[in-house]
Amino acid sequence: MSFYDDDAIYSDADIEQAELEQMGRENDWMHRKMESLRDSDPMAAALACPHGGGYPLASLAATNYEDPRAGEPEGWRCCDCGSVLATNRFDFDYPCEVPVLIPCDWRKA
Repeated sequence: MSFYDDDAIYSDADIEQAELEQMGRENDWMHRKMESLRDSDPMAAALACPHGGGYPLASLAATNYEDPRAGEPEGWRCCDCGSVLATNRFDFDYPCEVPVLIPCDWRKA
């Protein structure tokens, strides 16, 4: 084995880096799929979305973001697709299937 062997994996860090890169590619693919479906099929778009971030509707974040559903006692807004989710996406392991209450409802321009 030579020092410049491109096929070699040298340590756990190399394996972890490869896994993170693969997760990034999958996340990008899901986001592009969501964007392509958002206008034609909101539910399919919401199911394809990786739900990378968001905030509870009953929070100061929703008020400051001028969310039309700000103050509602239940639900989380996905900042990627605009759907109202049943719970925080980070309560689940990635990738996850978060229950969608209202698909692609609103997203600030």
